[in-house]
Amino acid sequence: QTNKLMGDSLNKELRDFEQLMLVEKQIMIMLVSRKDYDDPFKKLTSERVIEAEVLPITDQLMQTLDGIVVWQQNTRTNARIMLEEASSRLETLIISLMVTVILLGILLSNYLTVIITKPIHKMRRIINGIGNGVLEKVDWKEDRDEIGRMVQSVNNLTKKLKLTVQFAEEIGKRNFETTYEPLSDKDAFGKSLVSMRDNLRLSEEKLNEAQHIARLGNWECDMGLKFQWSAEMYSILDYDPAEIKPGYKEFVKSIYAEDTNKLLGLLTQCLNHGTP
Repeated sequence: QTNKLMGDSLNKELRDFEQLMLVEKQIMIMLVSRKDYDDPFKKLTSERVIEAEVLPITDQLMQTLDGIVVWQQNTRTNARIMLEEASSRLETLIISLMVTVILLGILLSNYLTVIITKPIHKMRRIINGIGNGVLEKVDWKEDRDEIGRMVQSVNNLTKKLKLTVQFAEEIGKRNFETTYEPLSDKDAFGKSLVSMRDNLRLSEEKLNEAQHIARLGNWECDMGLKFQWSAEMYSILDYDPAEIKPGYKEFVKSIYAEDTNKLLGLLTQCLNHGTP
């Protein structure tokens, strides 16, 4: 709206200036020579035109020009103020963006540190545990990135080692028919376990064969009164291994009646006092 008013003022100023030029031209036409200046009528007419038209129009032009100058100065001042305010806002915005970027960078670095180091710490703890005989699984999402592949490798190692432990436990229970596949062609420990199973099974077979020939049997009993009989024990006592499981009752039944009390007394002393 202000620009429109100033435009109208400038247009009016130009029209008034053109009108002033026409009036001055008329005066110059009347006052061409020196005689015209000495002519009282022309001189009086010219003075009247100057006082009635030239001077008022000139004053109006000067006032309008002064207003335009003031408007220009105000516009320039307002533009400078707006520019300074815009610069201040831009500086504040840039500083805010810098602070935001720095904070985001710190948060992102901390997040990436947690994402990367947390599973690595877990894997290190579990690998150290494997060195101490403790088998655990890394509780972490197995993604397709490098961390996920490392987690998967550690979990596969733990899983295979658990199978190895189960195989060793079965051998300890004399279950020599259990099967086991070494982890790889270079799995010396797994191959040693397989070789140990085969050697123990062969020794067991030879012992059973020797006991069968000599009609001798052997049995074992732990502190929890859990019994284990050799194959020949079943044959001597006329038991079917598929129908009976060695236990305390079967142990008592296998003793001659006149020896039962004496043997049970010795067993009690052995359990309570460690007597041979």
